[in-house]
Amino acid sequence: MSVEEASGIGSDRQQIETLLDDFERKGLLDDARTAEAVVHARAARYGTRRLAMDLRARGIEDAVIDQALRHTPATELQRARELWRRRFGRLPADLTERARQQRFLMARGFSPDTIRSVLGGVGDDADVNTDTDTDVDANGR
Repeated sequence: MSVEEASGIGSDRQQIETLLDDFERKGLLDDARTAEAVVHARAARYGTRRLAMDLRARGIEDAVIDQALRHTPATELQRARELWRRRFGRLPADLTERARQQRFLMARGFSPDTIRSVLGGVGDDADVNTDTDTDVDANGR
């Protein structure tokens, strides 16, 4: 919780800052733990870009985000394939269906290379290195 969020409660700013500092000292607030928990809970449903965006929106620093994203349970390609299998299960029959499947995966934060690999039917994770996209870093930028 940031000072700005807490200040809407009606307490004075100094009291809130003191309380948040006290929570951090006691280990009750930890951005690294929060980032790891979010990544662990959401990695099966979202790509690296989306996870990074969500963590950034929570005010977590980029270095902490990088560290948390390094510990995803599977590669982005593996996660995208599994999500795609659950949602669609078969390659698109026409361009309209392909566009629909692409939009779904893009909205989930998967990189264009990953989406091409999934929809192109690439069978082996070794065929394409999609852990990091050449035009984005681990934070999805």
